[in-house]
Amino acid sequence: MTVNGYTIPGTYYYFLNYYQLPQTNVEKSGGSRKDIFPEFYSAQYEFFHYFELCKTLKKDCGLFKARGCGFSEINAAICN
Repeated sequence: MTVNGYTIPGTYYYFLNYYQLPQTNVEKSGGSRKDIFPEFYSAQYEFFHYFELCKTLKKDCGLFKARGCGFSEINAAICN
């Protein structure tokens, strides 16, 4: 999808519009968690472009990241 000259790769479009995450900021304990859609982040935008480039060139994709920043969910969405 391309809007105003910016292209969102298909895997990122799927992640933003169809993949749902469990909500982490629950106000009281014992309350049920609702599923929410992910937010747009520029680091994720760059990663998905890198992923698409690696897929096009038939190369492996490597990733260095901090713990707990959500890339496990991103990889699950890509596999989905």
